[in-house]
Amino acid sequence: MLGWLLRLFSIAGGVIAGWFVGRDAPNYTFLQMVVTLLLIIAAVALLAFLPERWQARRRGGGQD
Repeated sequence: MLGWLLRLFSIAGGVIAGWFVGRDAPNYTFLQMVVTLLLIIAAVALLAFLPERWQARRRGGGQD
């Protein structure tokens, strides 16, 4: 299951990296890795902090 998620992030990272450099560029794999790591970090941050915001909104806390 984790392998599938990482593969999806890697594919998305490859697509985004392909927007900026060609696949035959020497730094393509490095840029793909950087973009993939940024996507994973963003997903983890979203999963970590969204439930807290949902709880505050449910309690009527609004913007805190």
